[in-house]
Amino acid sequence: TNRDGLKYKFWGLEFNMNKRLSNKWMSRITFGYSRQTESYDGTAGIQNPSYYGESPTNRDGANVMRLGSGSGASIWFAYGWSFNATGLYQLPYDMEIAGNIFTRQGYPWPHYHRIYLGPTEGNQDVYATEDAADIRFDTVFNLDIRFAKNFQFGDTHRGGTIAFELFNLFN
Repeated sequence: TNRDGLKYKFWGLEFNMNKRLSNKWMSRITFGYSRQTESYDGTAGIQNPSYYGESPTNRDGANVMRLGSGSGASIWFAYGWSFNATGLYQLPYDMEIAGNIFTRQGYPWPHYHRIYLGPTEGNQDVYATEDAADIRFDTVFNLDIRFAKNFQFGDTHRGGTIAFELFNLFN
């Protein structure tokens, strides 16, 4: 639904480079940077001024990042940047080596205090930091590598591959 006085804004930049398999190698590199915010024209768009409620901070220009889950808990998913690079090189004797690197900024980890408002009012969550994204989980870094030997049986198109793969090498 639309609320007068409330605006969501998203902007982002994405870079992609693909090199299809030729001359014995291929690669794909992506980088993305984004920001999404909410802003208010006066106080008309604010439904719950409690500094938690429906939006991360109910502050003009605040990050928008909260989603509900099936369990009723909040999921904080916004990150500002991500990078991914994948490559494969074909070695002599029908062997190949490949790898993938993925990294992104850690998800926000908002800290808040739960305040008891009384038997009829229940609890209210209030942020302990100025912005929901002031504290974040660690940056994610993942490296996968693969070494493979391809076989072909006779003059047919039948064959197979023996592969050695390591996933999330540093974890």
